[in-house]
Amino acid sequence: MKAPFSEWATIRPEHLLKIGRTRHVTVNLVIYRDQNRIFFAGTFTIGDLLASLATLHQAVQAGYERITLDFGACIAAFAGPVLAICAQAMKLRGSDVSFEVVLPRHPELAKLFRNANWAHFLAPEQNPPSQFRGFTQVPATHFTDATEQLQAVNRIVNGILGAIPDLDRRELAALEWSVNEITDNVLVHSQSQIGGLVQVSTFQRVKKRVEYIVVDAGVGIPRTLRQSHPALSSDAAALEQAIREGVTRDKSIGQGNGLFGSYQICSHSMGSFQLESGHGKLAFSEREGLRVSSEKVPFDGTLVMAQINFSDPRLLEEALRFGGTAARPCGLR
Repeated sequence: MKAPFSEWATIRPEHLLKIGRTRHVTVNLVIYRDQNRIFFAGTFTIGDLLASLATLHQAVQAGYERITLDFGACIAAFAGPVLAICAQAMKLRGSDVSFEVVLPRHPELAKLFRNANWAHFLAPEQNPPSQFRGFTQVPATHFTDATEQLQAVNRIVNGILGAIPDLDRRELAALEWSVNEITDNVLVHSQSQIGGLVQVSTFQRVKKRVEYIVVDAGVGIPRTLRQSHPALSSDAAALEQAIREGVTRDKSIGQGNGLFGSYQICSHSMGSFQLESGHGKLAFSEREGLRVSSEKVPFDGTLVMAQINFSDPRLLEEALRFGGTAARPCGLR
């Protein structure tokens, strides 16, 4: 029987390892480094991402050319932060830094790392690509050009159609448009040497919710936007500007509506939307509304996490308004 593949896998914790030399501690996760070995103990959430990146940066700055990511004591892992670590590992391999990964000791969580393709992207020499072919989730996919991007988007849409039988492709047009736009941004704007990673991390049949994640290791949104908006005061201000209609670094290569439209779809459907890039963080949720903040630790690249509620497909189409005119998502490829 194949392991369940979901946004996160919770394992009933026994006793976590007693660990020392702590660098970063959060409520749910302890991250620490012992020379070239980075340990993750507890639940790895998006709130722990920047601490983990800081610890990885310390190891690289210390001159280590081979780094071990030890998830042995990890009891749960969310897709967003793990995928972001995958992208950074892929980028560092281009600078002659190699990685070894220790999978979680619990077999179900270890299987999640393999099925989701995380293990492969973290340490490809050690772990072959995922062979998971279930209809409940879509593993993380790497794309570097328009052909691979189109294949990834089609695979995502077909996976969702298989998971939620009472949907047809027209109802998924807004999602398909959004994923296509965000992944296209990676190819057109990010200057990411590794391309990008995209993953659909959870389906909910009853509430019809889908979350997708796109991450790259490029120059980041603030740097690209400052080419056409030099007056932006901070990276957080750049992210707030990025979700406005028609904002882009270069109108000749895009209308700048990908982030705007995706944010509108998520907010109108009472889903959620999170954007991390540079020193900026932007997050929307139904409970807390829109929040924008500045972070001390930068994210080198861009991470987009979007959750869409499909309970009312017509509402999604109404969210896609450009220049005050309602757009038909199926015609916006």
